[in-house]
Amino acid sequence: MPKPDGLYEVGTQTFHFIDNNRDEVFPEDKNDKRELMVQIWYPAEHVNDKKGESLFPEDKEILEMYMQAYSQKFKLPEFALDYWKYIRRNSYESAEILPSAKPYPLVLLSHGMGTGRFLHTSQAENLASHGYIVAAIDHTYSTMVTAFPDGKATGFKTEVNGDNFYDVGNSVGVTWTQDVEFVINQFEKLHSGTIQSKFKGTVDLNNIGIMGRSFGGATAFNAFYLNDNVKAGIDMDGTLHALENRDHINKPFMFIKSGDFMDRVKKYENEKELTDKISNELSIMENVKKHGGNTGF
Repeated sequence: MPKPDGLYEVGTQTFHFIDNNRDEVFPEDKNDKRELMVQIWYPAEHVNDKKGESLFPEDKEILEMYMQAYSQKFKLPEFALDYWKYIRRNSYESAEILPSAKPYPLVLLSHGMGTGRFLHTSQAENLASHGYIVAAIDHTYSTMVTAFPDGKATGFKTEVNGDNFYDVGNSVGVTWTQDVEFVINQFEKLHSGTIQSKFKGTVDLNNIGIMGRSFGGATAFNAFYLNDNVKAGIDMDGTLHALENRDHINKPFMFIKSGDFMDRVKKYENEKELTDKISNELSIMENVKKHGGNTGF
C-alpha cells in the first residue's frame, strides 16, 4: 500500500449501522432492515503501540469468501489472490483520534458496482493523513462480499447492466443515495455523542465532501446535489443515472471521465433515447463548470 504523504498518522475503525426506518430491497426476505458496514479513517495519535493490520479481514473463512467472490468475477484461479493476506494497511485499528482545535471536515467514499470499501483504502488513508475524517460505505448486496460482526456475509445481488441502466440503475441509485444520507445522519449522532465513540465533537458537519468511482461516482453527484451540507464532490468515471431536475447547481463538483466516454457518445449518436440521456449528462457537466466545477477527460 502506498504510504500516506500527510502530516498525521492514521487510525481506522469500522461501524455496523442498521437503518431501522428502511426495509432492505435486495434480498428475498423483505422484512430485513437495511444494514451497512462503514469504515472510518481519521488523524490519530499514540500509534507507537499499534501494529499495522491486514488490508483484508484476517479471519480465514471471511478472507476465503472475498477470494472466491473476486476470483470468480476476475475469472482467475482462487490461489492467484492468495497474496491479499500479506497486504498491510497504513492505518492503525482503533487508535485514538488526534485532538484538534476545530472539527475535522468529513469526506464520504462510495465504491463502484460490485467492488467494496477496501479498494478505496489508500485514498482514505491519504486524506486522513491530511486532516480529514473519511468514511467508506459498503453498499450491501452491491459489493462482492460484505461481512458483518455476527458472522453473516452478503454477496452481490444487484442486477444492473447496460440494457437496464437507466431504469434499474436509477432505482438502485436511490438506495445508494439513501445510504449516504443515513451515514451522514449517523455522523451527526457520533458528533453529538448520541452514539458513544471517540468521534464526539470531532466532525465538521458543515463541511462534507463526497467522492466515488463508477456507480459510486454517480451516487456521489446525486448525494451532493440533494444534500446542502455536502459542499463539494468528485465523480470518477460514473455515468449519471438521475438526470431529471438536476439544473440548480451552486456548488463545486468535478467530473473525471475515461477516454472512451466520448467514444460512447459517438457510438450511440443514432439512438435517440440514449443520445438524449448522454446529452442531458453533458448539459449537467457544463452547468457544473459554471459554478466552480471542473471536467477532465
